[in-house]
Amino acid sequence: AGLNSGNGLPATNVGGSPSGTSTGLSGSWGATTKVVASLTYTQGTKILVTSANAAQVTNADWGGQPYVYKSMTTDPFLAQRVDGVNNGNFGVDGTSLYVSLLVSTSSANVDAFRFSFKYDGSANFYLSNTATGWSLNGTAATNAPLAVNTPTLMVLRFDFAAGATDSVRLWVNPPLGVALGTPNATVSNISFPGFSNFQTRSSVANAMTLDEFRLGTSFDAVTPYTEAPTTPAAPSGLVATAATQITLNWIDNATDETGFKLERSPDGSTGWTQIATPAANIATHTDTSLSAGTIYYYRVRATNVGGDSSYSNIASTITFTGLQAFRTTYGLAANGSQDLLTPANDGVANLLKYAFNMMGRSTGQGEFLTTPNTSVLTPTGSAGLPFFGIDGTGKLTLTYIRRKASSGPGISYAVEFNGPLTNIWATNPSAIEAPPVSLDTTFERVTVTDSQSSSNRFARVKVSALLTNPGNDI
Repeated sequence: AGLNSGNGLPATNVGGSPSGTSTGLSGSWGATTKVVASLTYTQGTKILVTSANAAQVTNADWGGQPYVYKSMTTDPFLAQRVDGVNNGNFGVDGTSLYVSLLVSTSSANVDAFRFSFKYDGSANFYLSNTATGWSLNGTAATNAPLAVNTPTLMVLRFDFAAGATDSVRLWVNPPLGVALGTPNATVSNISFPGFSNFQTRSSVANAMTLDEFRLGTSFDAVTPYTEAPTTPAAPSGLVATAATQITLNWIDNATDETGFKLERSPDGSTGWTQIATPAANIATHTDTSLSAGTIYYYRVRATNVGGDSSYSNIASTITFTGLQAFRTTYGLAANGSQDLLTPANDGVANLLKYAFNMMGRSTGQGEFLTTPNTSVLTPTGSAGLPFFGIDGTGKLTLTYIRRKASSGPGISYAVEFNGPLTNIWATNPSAIEAPPVSLDTTFERVTVTDSQSSSNRFARVKVSALLTNPGNDI
C-alpha cells in the first residue's frame, strides 16, 4: 500500500521471506487495512517524498502485524540486528534506529490513531493520539497539538543500550533538512530488547491512516524531500536610455532566475507585449527597429521553473527624432544651437542639409558638414536644394525633398509664397501639392504648384525644428 517507499530496504528480497519484489515488510497488514489515496506533507517549499497510496485501518481492534524483512541474502541492516543474523530483531546495544511515518486521524477520540512498535514479537510500545495531542507510550508530547484530518510527520529514534537504559524519542512535524532539535516526547530507562514487527490498534474504525513508513540510521534517511521551486526575486531599477534605439538596464536581484521577460507598451498601461527574453544574469537589452520621436514604456520580470516574479518599475523614454540623430551623428549641439550654422561657408545651413538629404556620398550630397554643397535637386533626384519651374499655364512650381512624417523627422516643412519681393511670406491654401513620390522609408519628393499666374511671384520652403528647439527655422 505504498507504506515503505524509500525506506532503505532493497526492493527485491532475494532468498528471503517473502521473496521477489516487495515493499520492505514481511507479512501482511491484513484485511483490516485498505488502500486509500496517499497523504501529502509540505513544509514551506519542502515536500516530503510520498508514493501513490496510503493505508486506512477499517476496524476498531487489532490489525495486521507485518515484520521487517527476514532471511535476506544481503541485509543492509545486519549491523543493527541482534546477534548479527538477518532474521534477528533490531536493537543492538550502542546503535540507533530512526523510524518515520506520515499519519492522520479523522477522529479526536483517544487512540483513534494507535500504532505499536512490537518487541520480542508480542510486547507493545505505542504511538497514539490523545484528545488534544500525541502520546509516546503514555508520555504526552509537548508542543504537539492534535490536528484532525491533517497529515502529521512522526519521527522516532530508538537508542539501544545495555540493560534497562534504552530510550525512545519522538519528534512531531520536525523541520525538514535541518538537524533535529528537542524532542516532543522522550521515554528513557526502559528495556527494549529489540523490535521486530508493527501492529495497528485503532479505537475508531476508518479514522486511522498511515503512509510512508520508513526506517534508517539517520534523520535524513527517513525524511527524503524535494524542494518546490520558488519564483525569483523581482528585478528593480529599470532605466531606459534613448537614442535611435533604446537601451534598457536593470538590477538583477535574483540568484535563481533562468532568464528575464522584457515587455513594451505604447502608453504604460495597456498593450503590453513581450519583446525579448534575456538570459540569466543578463541585465541589459537594446530595443531596435523603433519609430523615431516616439515614447515607449518598458517593464521586466525574472522567471524560472517556479514561475515569474513580480514586475520591475516601469521606465519610459522617447526615441531620437531624425534631427536629434543627425545632430549626434555630426557632432552638433543637442540643443539645436548649431542648426543654423554654415561650417562649409556655402550659405547652406546644417538644418537645410539635413532637411533636403544633402549629407552622404550620392548625387547631390556632401560627405561632411564642412564640405561645400549647394547642389540643386534634379527632377528625378533624391538630394539637393529645391528647384523651381513654370508649368504650362505660367504658374510657379517648386519641387523639394521632404522627410516623411512617419520617419519622425523632428522638423516641419512649409511652402510659402510672396508677390512682389517683400518680407511678407505666407502659405497659399489654394496652391496644389501633387501626390508625393516616395523615394524610400524616410524621403519623398514633393512638387507644389502655385494657384496664381504672375511674372512677379516667388516661393521658398521654410524648415522648422520641432521639440528640442522650435525656434530654429530657415
